[in-house]
Amino acid sequence: MGTPNTLIFVDLASDDPSAAGRFYAEVFGWENDPRPEGVFHRMVPGGNFVNKDGTESEIGNLHFGIFDAKNARPHPNPEGV
Repeated sequence: MGTPNTLIFVDLASDDPSAAGRFYAEVFGWENDPRPEGVFHRMVPGGNFVNKDGTESEIGNLHFGIFDAKNARPHPNPEGV
């Protein structure tokens, strides 16, 4: 049986997305993919979801984003900061 409602993406707010991205990269060895630097960082733990037979599928594993808390939505200024 498959895993229903599997978490595939989550975003975390940070006052310093660059520092948070470096932290997860250094401590856990995850890829820090700035988009752009200091505004949004996509963290890629690596690996793929596993098929029922135990082999890796073509679907990448959980990614999560780190965004600048000052730009949280809804934001009173539609353009953000």
